[in-house]
Amino acid sequence: MVELLIVVAILGILASLIIPVGRRAMDSANAAKCMSNLHQIGVAANGYLGDNDGKLVPGYEGTAAAANDARAWRALFLPYLQVQKQGMKVFSCPSDPTEAKRTEFSWGQMTGLNPTSYAICQFYYYNVAGETLPYPGLHSSGSDKRDYRVASVKKPSSTIFISDIGRPDSVSVPISQWTENGRRLSNANFGFGSIPGLWVPGGDAMYPRHAVGKCHSLFYDGHVAALDLQKDLIDHPIGDPQCLYDNL
Repeated sequence: MVELLIVVAILGILASLIIPVGRRAMDSANAAKCMSNLHQIGVAANGYLGDNDGKLVPGYEGTAAAANDARAWRALFLPYLQVQKQGMKVFSCPSDPTEAKRTEFSWGQMTGLNPTSYAICQFYYYNVAGETLPYPGLHSSGSDKRDYRVASVKKPSSTIFISDIGRPDSVSVPISQWTENGRRLSNANFGFGSIPGLWVPGGDAMYPRHAVGKCHSLFYDGHVAALDLQKDLIDHPIGDPQCLYDNL
């Protein structure tokens, strides 16, 4: 009996050591896959630019009030992805617990409103530093048909293009305590994820999806980085020379 208790105790200790290691390995693998997704999205973005005379992809085409009418940037990038029939999976982050439940990636009916792991960084300059640009500032949306071009991105190596997004239940709590209990697979995203200062409960926002609260982001020059929402974003708002979402 004593020997059995000793064996059980040893197994418990081993489990307590192995499980965290396994979890960290899984987190690392998911983070690497997410980075790969964003790199592929960056390649697709370059293909789109080449075929559209340098015009930046719109956040979405159509009418946001009618999801069946809208066609988001994800769908516009599909022809430039390596494996088109599986292309939509590139927009699903493996560390996204909601998207991890998705089993259907239909090719024929895609509007690009799902999956929703990634979105274009939303700019908003209304009455900021004299600017009155409509959101998002660099990408058209819906009935906004203006042609924003890649040349209008003043600092491509330090301006976020696309990032991890989520739908925080509350934005008044510390970022480390954010949850997404209200998010559903059926939630559509019309192309954009909010920057700090525009976060609202239940709204699409840049999200700390990865270990140590990191948010993976693709920049306009094509590189991908893991960002700390507090240190890299909130602490450097619009007007700060180190701001990563300011195109003024």
